[in-house]
Amino acid sequence: MAQGHRPATALIDFIREAGQRGRYNNSQMRLYGTAVALIIRNAPDRRSLTVDELEQRLTAVTNPFSPDSLKEMSLASYRSRVKRVLKDFRRWSGDYDTWQASELAKSSKTKQLSLQAPPPTALTQIQLPGGHDAELRYPSELGVRDLEALSILLKSIAEHLSVQAAALKKGEGE
Repeated sequence: MAQGHRPATALIDFIREAGQRGRYNNSQMRLYGTAVALIIRNAPDRRSLTVDELEQRLTAVTNPFSPDSLKEMSLASYRSRVKRVLKDFRRWSGDYDTWQASELAKSSKTKQLSLQAPPPTALTQIQLPGGHDAELRYPSELGVRDLEALSILLKSIAEHLSVQAAALKKGEGE
């Protein structure tokens, strides 16, 4: 079966398998998985949606991720994540052992950056509403753009968890 004609849910399986094989890290799996799950969940034909149709929705629909309006920055982030997964999915062609995720091309830059001394950090103790204690460690000097990026990341994590919970509830009801 051609990759484009596979069900869109094959992208979720792909992300999971790529993560298990170390091609995506946990953060990438969560962010990519959330973006793909949102576009599938909000498609009117989600049960029959193919990879090609998902890709078409990505460009044809103004906001294929949510019935609610999203900020342009969020839409751009979700779109770039789905595009990355589609690119990797098409390059994969069924052979995880030889496939190289596009993220690996950045690894040499990451290694060079990691040799530098880490920036000074601050630590804040937080008690979460559920009663759990948490520590938030962050660079001492955060700019507005950094805080906006963190806000988007936290919202993405919350949305991912909500999507997972809804899927679990829906699965129990069927």
